[in-house]
Formats: sequence, structure tokens, C-alpha cells
Amino acid sequence: MRKQSNRFRRGIAIEMAVGMMLIMIALSIILLTVSRLQSGHRREDLADFNERIEIYRILDTIDEDGIDAVKDNGYTVTQSGNTYEIKNGEKTVVTVEITVDNKIASWK
Repeated sequence: MRKQSNRFRRGIAIEMAVGMMLIMIALSIILLTVSRLQSGHRREDLADFNERIEIYRILDTIDEDGIDAVKDNGYTVTQSGNTYEIKNGEKTVVTVEITVDNKIASWK
């Protein structure tokens, strides 16, 4: 009776070891997936932050020196009425609406 009990213990120990290995593999996969997603979100947040900095620099330049100063910084400016579309190459950076007294009414 005693030897039969030892055999069952050994079998249970092997099953538990295999089960723990599977659990550790599953947890490792979850951890790697979460870290990959987090690093992707961090890159996107940094790109958004840099884009906002560029927009605010343009708006500050318009507020201080006027729309012509933006052209001197290498941006292309297209006017349509009171709306100015400011591009960096082919990419539209910001669209600004300026009032009659040269103040920024809105931007997007």
C-alpha cells in the first residue's frame, strides 16, 4: 500500500510541474504583449506631443510677428478668405482663422 502512494505522488508532482510551466509561459506571453502595447502607445504619445509643440510654435509666431513670419520659417501658407492653411511639405500642420484685426479666431 505504501509504494502505491509514492507512485501517485510522483505522478502528481510531474503534472504540477508541467502545469506550472504552462502557467509561466502564459504569464510571460501576457507580460510581453502588455509591454509591447505600452511602448507603442508611448511612441504615439510622443509623436502627438511633438506635433502639438510645432502647432503652438506656429501660433506663437503668428501672434507675435504675423502670418508672413511663418513663411520665413519654411512653411507653405495658403489663404482662403480669413482662413490660412499652413503646410510643411505636403502635410497640413494647422488651419488658422484670423480676424480682421490680425488676431487668431480659431485653429484646428
